[in-house]
Amino acid sequence: LPYLSMKTERLDITYATQTAEITMRNGDTPALVTASLGQGLHLLAYQSSLSVVSYEKWENFASFVVHKDLGVTKEAHLAAGFALENFSEIYRRFSKSLVGVGSGQGFDRALGLEVEFVAQTNPFATEPNRGFEVLLLKDGAPSPHLQIEIFEKAPDETVNTTTTNTNAEGRALFEVKAGHSYMLDAVFLRHPTAELAQKWGADYESRWANLTFFIPPAP
Repeated sequence: LPYLSMKTERLDITYATQTAEITMRNGDTPALVTASLGQGLHLLAYQSSLSVVSYEKWENFASFVVHKDLGVTKEAHLAAGFALENFSEIYRRFSKSLVGVGSGQGFDRALGLEVEFVAQTNPFATEPNRGFEVLLLKDGAPSPHLQIEIFEKAPDETVNTTTTNTNAEGRALFEVKAGHSYMLDAVFLRHPTAELAQKWGADYESRWANLTFFIPPAP
């Protein structure tokens, strides 16, 4: 996908105590190219601008709500004064990628995204059989009992999708496999501020936390 400044509010790379903004030009493909800042674990952070999705009927929205385990009912939707047809949701993505250079040694940490995964495991420095642990944050605080969807891509490009939930401390531990790539997402749904609701004509606002990483093959 090409880089589009109108779709990007934040794009940077963090290594140790350094954080550098990544500057791209509209239309650049791939959308992100940057030099490493040293030997070890690098954290890439991306925040999208707001986008909008429209729902012609309640059933389309309900399918999304059930899939992401967001707990919105038709009764609550109607009680809020929303229509069952032709309503909309605004959304923004908060994405991180763990990139290893050299040994890949280092640690993930909170980067100040509104919603964010913080890996408690370094995929380049931990045996896969110990599992992979993440902490899920919302506005800087742990987010308990929230669904995480896990996309696992094997070396043959097949993708397996599973879900897990954070515990009371906002943490989740799950199995990973050597030589596989992973993408995690978690969705936080709320009603937008009055200002955003008026500007976008939206009844809902979702914030998507995303994390990608790769488990190296066994030596």
